[in-house]
Amino acid sequence: GVLSLGLLSSALAPAPFYAFLEVAHFALLFVAAGIVASQVRRTPKWTQRAILGVVAVSGGLYAVYFAVGYGAHLAVADIKLWPDGGTNYGNIRLFNHYQTWTLPLLAGVFLTLPRRWRVGKALAFGLTVLWWALVFASNVRGTIVAMAVAAVGVGLLFRGRARKWLIVQGVGLLAGLGLYYLLFSTGEAPPVSEKFGRGSPRRLQHWSVCLEMMWTHPLLGAGPMHFAWPPYQFTEPASPHSTFFQWLAEWGIPSTMIMGGLTLWGGWRWMKQEREAESTAMDAPEDLGVALVASMLTGAAHSMVSGLTLAPLSQMLLV
Repeated sequence: GVLSLGLLSSALAPAPFYAFLEVAHFALLFVAAGIVASQVRRTPKWTQRAILGVVAVSGGLYAVYFAVGYGAHLAVADIKLWPDGGTNYGNIRLFNHYQTWTLPLLAGVFLTLPRRWRVGKALAFGLTVLWWALVFASNVRGTIVAMAVAAVGVGLLFRGRARKWLIVQGVGLLAGLGLYYLLFSTGEAPPVSEKFGRGSPRRLQHWSVCLEMMWTHPLLGAGPMHFAWPPYQFTEPASPHSTFFQWLAEWGIPSTMIMGGLTLWGGWRWMKQEREAESTAMDAPEDLGVALVASMLTGAAHSMVSGLTLAPLSQMLLV
């Protein structure tokens, strides 16, 4: 139903090529997710190791990049401090999206590694601490709020099973705050603390535009990828910074209702499965399910106030 509505909306959109392009892209992401799911069912143990390994290695590589840049900043006066000195991302918020997906999983890596792997566990916890320090340094609210939502969510879903994950994240947050003061601060509080005292008038303005688009095109929307098409937007922003409002404006009310229902139903079924699964039956450590659910909850919460579903890295991490 969603695919049919999307194709019909694309055919009637002002720029059909771009609309069809986005529908096809989402369809391919759906197929890719199905391939990953089938592989997890076929070889769960090795797939889990591969997924967590990719997360750990990618985080380690970025830690090396950050360390080299920080060392250059100390050695050369003209090189600015991270993130002003460069983040290796086109926009710092794209790096924050990456943190949103991986921060819960890094704690999962720490908890699932055997005790005898002390160096690996230390590196995983060190990455968790560094991730929190970079969250504070990058002045982002979305990741912090999303992590709070995930902490409450896994606490309610898993109760006692979530205790170790929550402790690791709590200690990592405090240690990350200390590392932030050590590396970035001259004594002031993280700048993000000032943001929490203010609202988001620009986002509210973007969302009101989405509601106007929905009112004008209630059944099929303005067309996929058409939030940034005249007469609505043509320069900035290209996204209203909310998956829900963007889908409502571009795909219409019926598609949004179906997708919302599928997301809530499918997400709850999957989280219930992870909550009730026995470690031996699923051939996976108990803490892995907590970390995966936390990552999904964090991504879902952050996508309500940011353009995660439009960012290629976030799309692949979701898959």
